[in-house]
Amino acid sequence: MTTDPVRVILRSMTQDEFVLYIENAAVAYAADKVKADAWAKDGAVERARIEFANSLPEGLATKEHYLFSIYDEALNIVVGIIWFSIGKWQPQPLAFVNDFEVFEAYRRKGYGTQAFLALEDKVKEIGLHKIMLHVFGHNKEAQRLYERLGYQVTDIDMAKNI
Repeated sequence: MTTDPVRVILRSMTQDEFVLYIENAAVAYAADKVKADAWAKDGAVERARIEFANSLPEGLATKEHYLFSIYDEALNIVVGIIWFSIGKWQPQPLAFVNDFEVFEAYRRKGYGTQAFLALEDKVKEIGLHKIMLHVFGHNKEAQRLYERLGYQVTDIDMAKNI
C-alpha cells in the first residue's frame, strides 16, 4: 500500500500564530545558541527575545519579512513555520531564511522538502532568484535536508575550546 506524498501550502501566519511562534522560537533559538557555545545559558532567552524584537519591530507587518505557517490542507493542520526576509548584502537581493521548523510530530514525513519547494515559488513571486540560510553546525539533520534540496555550503565558521 502506498501513501500519497504530503502537500503543503505556505499560508500567511495569523497574529495568534505569530504570538505563539515568537515565544517558542525565542526559547528554541536561545537553546541552539547555547548548544553552539555562542551564548551563555544565563540570559540567553531574554537575549533571543531582544533579537526577535529587533528583527521584527512591526511584528507581522515588518517590511520585507514574510512569515508563513506550513499548512497541510488535506489534514487541515499547521505542521510548521517558515520565515524569510529580503537580504540586500550581496550584489542582488536574495531571500534569507531566518527561521524554519517542522513541528516534532510531523518531522521526517516530507513536510520540510515540500515547504522549501513552496518557498521557492514564493521567492520567485516577489522577484528574487536566490535563497540563503544559516544552519547550526550541530543540526546535521537540517544540513542533510538542505543538501538534498540543492543548497551548497558558502561559508563555514569553526571554533575550538581550549
